Amino acid sequence: MRVRSFILLTLTLPAYLTAQQENRSISFPPRQAVLLHLALADTSYNLHHVFIEQRSERVLLDSTILLERGVDYELQYRYGILRFKTQILKRVFADSLSHTALVTFVALPLPFKQEYFLHSVRVSKDTGGGTLRRVITPASSFSVEDLFGSGFQKSGSIFRGFTIGSNRDLSLSSGFRMQFSGKLSSDIDIAAALTDENSPIQPEGTTQTLQELDKVYVEISNPRYGATLGDFNLEVSQQEGGEFGRLFRKVQGADGSVKFQNLAGSGLTGGLSIFGATARGKFATNQMQGIDGDQGPYRLTGRDGTSRIVVIAGTERVYLNGDLMTRGETNDYTIDYSTGEITFTARRLMTNASRITVDYQYTDRQFTRNLVGGTLESALWNGRVKFHATVAQEADDPSSPIDFTLDDSTKALLRKSGGDRFKASVSGIRLVGRDSISGAGRGQYVPRDTLIDGRIVPILVYAPANPEAIYSVTFSFVDQVPPDSAGYSRVVS
Repeated sequence: MRVRSFILLTLTLPAYLTAQQENRSISFPPRQAVLLHLALADTSYNLHHVFIEQRSERVLLDSTILLERGVDYELQYRYGILRFKTQILKRVFADSLSHTALVTFVALPLPFKQEYFLHSVRVSKDTGGGTLRRVITPASSFSVEDLFGSGFQKSGSIFRGFTIGSNRDLSLSSGFRMQFSGKLSSDIDIAAALTDENSPIQPEGTTQTLQELDKVYVEISNPRYGATLGDFNLEVSQQEGGEFGRLFRKVQGADGSVKFQNLAGSGLTGGLSIFGATARGKFATNQMQGIDGDQGPYRLTGRDGTSRIVVIAGTERVYLNGDLMTRGETNDYTIDYSTGEITFTARRLMTNASRITVDYQYTDRQFTRNLVGGTLESALWNGRVKFHATVAQEADDPSSPIDFTLDDSTKALLRKSGGDRFKASVSGIRLVGRDSISGAGRGQYVPRDTLIDGRIVPILVYAPANPEAIYSVTFSFVDQVPPDSAGYSRVVS
């Protein structure tokens, strides 16, 4: 298990900036004002607005007296109903019979109807004076436009199928895709893509655009705030994180951001972003030297040098001599994600002086990885000083192993092993015994004793058909040989 965490703080002046952040105007919902003419007999008044922002109201009696919430009145924010306390009305009407109240508030721009229905009940009188109730279907059926308006766009498909053949079993296949985008309100936009197909195949790395099969993506945006949920690319650019705070991960989780201007009257402007997600794989960087006349393939390896990795599609960033390359057969390179091999096209001829750097994510199916952090971007003194901060932590989740389980004894062994990889290992030899009926061994290996350098060493011999085969063995890839290995030596060709 590895943990990677970093904190970056950068302070830059505009004279040294290579790019200025675009100044964007932030629009807020305008305050509404309603003038009420009060009467002693009436305590409830309709403000004709629903979804009022909580604690945003101010109630002025006769334009001079500021009423107190909860003491002089109560406001139902969901329905826009203002109720005055009886005590305050009796007190003010004791002096005069004409009073007004000016109510100002912020109404959320959510254009929902009061009710939605598929069928309605119509009550009428029959000729005998009785009550007749009928269920009536509306002329137009319920649709998404009833909720979000006519500008809401949506599309999708769903399919079910089966495959059968003379040399294969019956298999079922299914798929679902849906995309929609539009406005939830006048200043809130939403875009979403939901796909689900029962196929483990990754996209091919021969085109610039990847079409992923399983993805859930929802983005809600506003000039002031925004949120992204599901499967998305988490990217902190150089402009946001500085030269050493750049971050790119393909993750599954949530990312929320907010922009502020003149915070608490301090003149501080900027934005804050907080994210938490599960990383699709581990992050690694490979640096290779090109071979004269050899366009590839160049093999990527994991952190521990293993070549048996699966690269997460779309996570690679390939640099040749410091320049970012573009994926595609007609561009700079192609990649085979299943084998981790990169091949350069004829547009980029390889020489012995070519420097290749690849940043990518790969999976080795060991632990679920969690990524949490945030970014802060602000400016002072009318943008003369800009401040960037990035805090992130990426680590394996020890409570969520993949493809294997850890019992209490194994966890204790890992805690005591420290940095010694051999101490953090367990034996792959299992005694499976004999069959209860035939008495033959149920394993594949037979125990034997052999003499090596004058000492007797127990070994296992592979003999699956031998009745004495009472052991099964599980092997793991190692890049170092234990010093007490029984006569094993590595020969480098």
